[in-house]
Amino acid sequence: MLIWTQYGEQLSQIIRQCAGIPVSVGIARTKTLAKLAIWALLQWCQEVQKTAQSWINST
Repeated sequence: MLIWTQYGEQLSQIIRQCAGIPVSVGIARTKTLAKLAIWALLQWCQEVQKTAQSWINST
């Protein structure tokens, strides 16, 4: 599993360097599972940002 994680990170970095755009890479047995993983990650990241922002605003 670590090999696929490293591959995804490298692919993301190369695209960011060459094209200048951030991308998310999902690797799974099926295209649907990969897309679902990316969707879940984005939802989780948005929730973390909201929590962090509310914490910053409260201090």
